[in-house]
Formats: sequence, C-alpha cells, structure tokens
Amino acid sequence: MQIKIKQKFNLLSHRYGSKFLIVNTSYFVQIFPALLVFKDLNSEKSFKISLDFIGPVKNFTIFQNLSNGDIKVCFHAQNGYISYKIHIREKNAFLYFENFLSKDQIDIKFEKTKTLKVKSKLDLPIKLISENKPQEYLFLGIHKKQDIDLIKN
Repeated sequence: MQIKIKQKFNLLSHRYGSKFLIVNTSYFVQIFPALLVFKDLNSEKSFKISLDFIGPVKNFTIFQNLSNGDIKVCFHAQNGYISYKIHIREKNAFLYFENFLSKDQIDIKFEKTKTLKVKSKLDLPIKLISENKPQEYLFLGIHKKQDIDLIKN
C-alpha cells in the first residue's frame, strides 16, 4: 500500500538574510530584499546581485518549492510590487524577473549595472551537479494548509 500526499512541499521565510540551498548545485543563496549573496559550499567562490529600488519593504516572503528547486522572492517596495525566481532548468541556473515596480524595469548590479525588464532572465554562473528531481520525501509535519498570514517571523 502506498500513501499519497497531495500537499506541495514548500519552505517559506519572512526573515531578511535567510539562507536557502539551491537544489542540484553546490551553492546556497542568502536573500535580503535588495541583495542576493551566492556562495559555493565546496570552494570560496561567491558573487552578489544587488537590486535598485526604493524602500522600505513590506510583506517580504521567500518560498522554495522542494519538488523543482525554484526559489521565489516577493515583496512590496515603496515604488511597487517586486517578484522574482531563481530557476534551475536544463543545466542552467538563472534569475527570472516576474513582476516589479510601476515602470516595468529595474536596475541590478551584477558584474556591472544592467537594466532589466519584466519577464527577462539573468543567467547565473552556477553549475548543476545533477538533473535528478527528488523522488522520496521524509515528511514530519501535519497536513494542514499553510496560511501565510498566520505565520509570524
């Protein structure tokens, strides 16, 4: 007999500076509202990406989907809603900007300053170790629906 769990496996955090492992790589990312710090666990390699927007930030939330490894960051800044994902697809890692600001573009600093538009991608210098998706989970929780509004810092 096989037990099927229909709940999605997501981690979430509302804290600035939370660290998340990037699935199938040797990297983790430390996420702040205006800064992403990527570090390699096997070496001293690291790089940073800065976002340019006007603060303060409200409703800062980070989600990580454990099935496909995507990390989604979303929050409200003074000049609009910002949402982006760290995707791992087809041997590539990239930052995908879903939604931001009222002017549909944002300045980021990664090696040099770039202006990116909504629905654009930024390739990350991260190598994938494996392309395998997780097939088994150890679940030690309850099967209640997660209500983000009730989860406190």
